[in-house]
Amino acid sequence: MSPKLRNSHVKDLLSWLLRRLHRFEVIGDSMQPFLQSHDQILADLNAYRKTSPHLGDVIVCQHPYIPQTYLIKRIIKISNQHYFIQGDHPVESTDSRSFGLISRNLILGKVICRLF
Repeated sequence: MSPKLRNSHVKDLLSWLLRRLHRFEVIGDSMQPFLQSHDQILADLNAYRKTSPHLGDVIVCQHPYIPQTYLIKRIIKISNQHYFIQGDHPVESTDSRSFGLISRNLILGKVICRLF
């Protein structure tokens, strides 16, 4: 687990304004202490176009059963293009322990930084 997510830089803000990065708000405590509720994060939705997600990556993905809901979780295990995702604070997290592995097509992007 990465100990800290870096804060955004001017380059990140410019990329966000140019719509190369997308902003999401953290709701809930599932990623504490890495992310706090109401943190604003920037995610690169093109991060996995040429590469696959890696163990330990913090990602934004679509909930497998609630299409309009996005989750911010960490990849804990990879099995044949299916991913086990989990929050850093498991007691507060709805994740693969409740809905199982997710497929690659549900992963939207990689969390890059905290918007600051």
